Amino acid sequence: MLMDILLRDEYRKGKAEGRAESILDLLEEFGPVPEYLCERIMQETNQEMLKSMLKAARQAESIEQFMEIYSIQS
Repeated sequence: MLMDILLRDEYRKGKAEGRAESILDLLEEFGPVPEYLCERIMQETNQEMLKSMLKAARQAESIEQFMEIYSIQS
């Protein structure tokens, strides 16, 4: 039982990390992503927020626009 919980947690962490990396890959098409933004995205664990960020990264026309959507300050 404990092993199942640990495996589930690791799966979720891996899934979150994969989504965060995908977001950064999309944003890098606009140029270098600021370190503080990379950290913010990589620290996110909420799956719904990551899904939303991924959609926004696909639709954004710049890193600045993406940051405005999520009120991320430099």
